[in-house]
Amino acid sequence: MKNIFHRLLIGLSKFKRITGIGERMISVIVPVFRVEKFLDQCVRSIQNQTYKDLEIILVDDGSDDNCPAMCDAYAKEDRRIKVIHKKNGGLSDARNAGLEIATGEYIAFVDSDDYIATDMYEKMAAVMDTMQDVDVVVCPFQKVAEEDCYKKENSQNDVCKHRILEHDGVVREMFLEQYELYIVAWNKLCRRKMWKEVRFPVGKIHEDQYTTYKILYEARKVALMEQPFYFYRQRQGSIMSRFNAKGCMDDIMALQEKMQFFEKKKEWEYACCASRSLEHMIYHYHRAEKYKEKNTANAIRTLFIKDWKQIKKQKIKGISKERTAYFNSFMISDAWMKCYMKCYWKLLGLKRKLRK
Repeated sequence: MKNIFHRLLIGLSKFKRITGIGERMISVIVPVFRVEKFLDQCVRSIQNQTYKDLEIILVDDGSDDNCPAMCDAYAKEDRRIKVIHKKNGGLSDARNAGLEIATGEYIAFVDSDDYIATDMYEKMAAVMDTMQDVDVVVCPFQKVAEEDCYKKENSQNDVCKHRILEHDGVVREMFLEQYELYIVAWNKLCRRKMWKEVRFPVGKIHEDQYTTYKILYEARKVALMEQPFYFYRQRQGSIMSRFNAKGCMDDIMALQEKMQFFEKKKEWEYACCASRSLEHMIYHYHRAEKYKEKNTANAIRTLFIKDWKQIKKQKIKGISKERTAYFNSFMISDAWMKCYMKCYWKLLGLKRKLRK
């Protein structure tokens, strides 16, 4: 029975690929700013999708290079492409501008220095078409070098493997080791309704940190694909590749907002969020110290102590003993934490050996 179902999906997928009939339109929003070196690879990877019913929205965010002219040229050759020219307002403002005019039943984002596999939207939309209670589809992403120009072809299998996460599973995975999959906006396909009340914060770096958890929390079900379809370019000198004090504090503020959001939810959900967020604050503290940004490091530490004291006072259940020891020792000092945790892990390892 399962094989018959898969064959039907394969047949339907091939029929849609050839005819375009029965596809629900996907609005793909692409903010564009000073990326003329990478823009063609990005746009072509979207144009060449095996899924044909696309609305490609290129948002020229006041770019002062050849990008505006390139966007207009793409629009002349492909009726599916719409171009917005606007004053520079940042990535969030550009994405929001795209959302305002998007008409597709599904919404997707692609950053203009990245590119996608040719069958990305065919595979992701197939899941939502066949499972009406899946509101978001997520795919892994692959990091590629700045000079990468490899054109990823479509996969060999017509049906891509995936697993379905219900609400509790989504919340847990949002704060596990692969939490980056759930933070970024560009590796997702969402039903249009998910973005009805949500917009990106203008003027903030790490804008995804402020938004995607709200989308995922409200989703009835989330599908996680096994195959990476998105190719994330690692550019030297980009905001994400270097330490940026504003970006660091924007991320900290997003973590603060996220904890406030989950504080009103179930206790175990709040515990998951608080544990990961506090750990991430320590990570930012160490980065600030590494780059000798003392004021930023001190500001992070002050916020950490305030948050951890409040959480301890609330006596929420669900934060592990190991994390509690880690946070308590860091609250004393970073030097004490490094010394104490080294001894703590050795002692814990010895206890485990004795139990065996």
